[in-house]
Amino acid sequence: MSLPPGAFSRSEVETFLSYDATRIESALWDLYARGSLATFLDRLEDIYLTTVRASHLPFWLGVSRFLKRPDDLWPTAYSPIRDFTRAFAELFEQVSAAQPGFRVEAKNILKELLSDGDVQLASYILIEQAFHHGLFGLNKSDRGVEIATVEEVQILASDLSASLRDRHLDSDWAVNLRDPQPIVLMVHIGAWDQACKDKLESLLQEDKALDSFVLMLFGGQYIVGRDFIDRMVPISTFLDRINARVGSESLQEAHPSVHVALKKALNRS
Repeated sequence: MSLPPGAFSRSEVETFLSYDATRIESALWDLYARGSLATFLDRLEDIYLTTVRASHLPFWLGVSRFLKRPDDLWPTAYSPIRDFTRAFAELFEQVSAAQPGFRVEAKNILKELLSDGDVQLASYILIEQAFHHGLFGLNKSDRGVEIATVEEVQILASDLSASLRDRHLDSDWAVNLRDPQPIVLMVHIGAWDQACKDKLESLLQEDKALDSFVLMLFGGQYIVGRDFIDRMVPISTFLDRINARVGSESLQEAHPSVHVALKKALNRS
């Protein structure tokens, strides 16, 4: 029986899963450019959850590299790649629960992602593990399965948060993200201190930094609550800058998704 237009066969997905990390990354970019990634991911999930593999690491390294955003490219419009970051993070959790063999390898995969410079996907995984263990003030949850012990999660999360704090204080990293999960991790672990708040407050004085930050918090379907924003930067500072930006003539040059995000920020903050 022939496949519907745009659908993917099992053999196509299995061939994809056999690629090395570099080819995985390239293939994902090709699917994304063709507007086929969401359809492919649905099919991938069906097959991957039931496929036993000798090693899962090349796949996840390729995914991680696809999800990274180059440091020299500022987000000036909402990118749906954020949706795929969440989707792949959920797939990681699903495979961990479905396959005992993957669960054994999962901790090593997480460490390799961190060694490879991953921030976004690793933050999602560590936050889920924190919920599973009830760490960092988060309510213990039955969702997900253990891939690392309490001590291991504490060490990995603390090391990542400390390195991200240094990165934030030395650069514009915090306003140059697609997804706030790395900052969420830092806030929960206690690494986001007054120095981090002051640095962010300073960065938000620049319009392009504000636009990028608002896209991260309110772009697409996403909304971040007032209380959590206040843990990152004083909410009064945030709202003052939003109001000033909305009233500026230069906003006319911004992408429509920036306008939508700014409006959501005002209405929900």
